[in-house]
Amino acid sequence: MKFDNNIGSLALSSVIGATIGYVGGPVWILVIWAIAGLLIGRYAKNSKTAALNGIAFGFFISYAFMIGGYSGEQPLSSRLVPFLIFGLVGALFGAVLCFLGNHTKH
Repeated sequence: MKFDNNIGSLALSSVIGATIGYVGGPVWILVIWAIAGLLIGRYAKNSKTAALNGIAFGFFISYAFMIGGYSGEQPLSSRLVPFLIFGLVGALFGAVLCFLGNHTKH
């Protein structure tokens, strides 16, 4: 399967990211996150598609990780903005990982 530049591949990247992110876990889970990002990039059609899917993957993995680890001590609505900021940082790293993964096939 190739990740193309369409809604289906972006949705799949988002679901993969959200699922892995929500599961969370100890620090070694970062290795699994990195491998998943590299694989998404590896199977992307081109660098642009890899970066776009990486943005979706990285955002949702980070955001879901934060939601999954939320303890409920404060209202969730007060945590959404920090979670979104963390998601944007994750999107940046996801784009880089997928871009690098795309270049492993050349």
